[in-house]
Amino acid sequence: MILREVKNSMLFKACKYNKQKMSMDKFISVNDGSMIQPEKDIIRFYLGAHVMGVVESKYGVDTELPKEVENLVRVHHENMESVFFRIFTYILLISIGESRHGKISSKIATIQSKYGFDVKNFGKITNGKKNRAGSRAEFLSCDRDLLDFSRYCDWMFVNCFAGMGSYGGQKWKNISQKITQVLEGEISPFTMVDIAWALVHNTGSIFNKNTIYHHEINNYGLTQLLDMQRGGAIPAMIKHYDEYKNNCPSFSVTNNFNAEFSAFVDAATNVLGEGFAAYVSPSTIAEAGALSKATFKKAKPETDSTEPDDDTFNDEFHSHGVLDFGVMKIPTLKRKGAE
Repeated sequence: MILREVKNSMLFKACKYNKQKMSMDKFISVNDGSMIQPEKDIIRFYLGAHVMGVVESKYGVDTELPKEVENLVRVHHENMESVFFRIFTYILLISIGESRHGKISSKIATIQSKYGFDVKNFGKITNGKKNRAGSRAEFLSCDRDLLDFSRYCDWMFVNCFAGMGSYGGQKWKNISQKITQVLEGEISPFTMVDIAWALVHNTGSIFNKNTIYHHEINNYGLTQLLDMQRGGAIPAMIKHYDEYKNNCPSFSVTNNFNAEFSAFVDAATNVLGEGFAAYVSPSTIAEAGALSKATFKKAKPETDSTEPDDDTFNDEFHSHGVLDFGVMKIPTLKRKGAE
């Protein structure tokens, strides 16, 4: 295997989907009633991205990878793909659920002409219903073209929610539009996932809809976790969690998942070298554009910890960070509690 083969996959490339109806079987399979914490998928996704970045910096994209490195890449490419299907399905279903609140009675003919009979029929059946789960069930049982439904949500969130207060509006279009952008090939699945973690609706984080994902454990902690990612410090956080917790005031990232990921971080370190999980100073994290600047700027001075080598990082895969898209460049999406 060479890394270019992986980077040419659907996960990393923006590839326009055909207009024909897409099977939802793979998406429905992640909506089986079980739920996980969003923080868990954030760590899983960015550990995989970190692996990809370090492998590229060490081997390039056209060098045959050693077997142990290839195994590492394969496992985490699969993990990153599973995270994409979960977050894609989650955003799709919460957008469908929110759409039931729109005022569409005077726009039925427009909806059918723009998005087809199936979308129009879905809107009439679910409009005004109180039960979010019912809207999702109706969607999953109907004849559906995902692109028609996502475009419908994009349109109706800004055209059918006038005077609706905390429902719909531009922030919900910012959410549903990620589905449209993936299906149309405007962004890659990888980029969609990278953006998704920092998205917010009118009252806070998107992770409060009680399907696929539990509520985030801690709003401040989720922001700080994304700050760690922006600084390229997710593996470092797993390996050096106690140092960050003891040295950074108000450090709220949960360590509930460290045990699950620590074995992988150790294994990746053995294969890729100590730089993979080398300690990243709080000041470096702050300078990378952390929203929780006070937490990292006011950290106690480091003593004997070392910074990772320059070649540990690769901008394309993990240094740009979710906050470039989800928060930093869209001020209206600034997370509650962020500085």
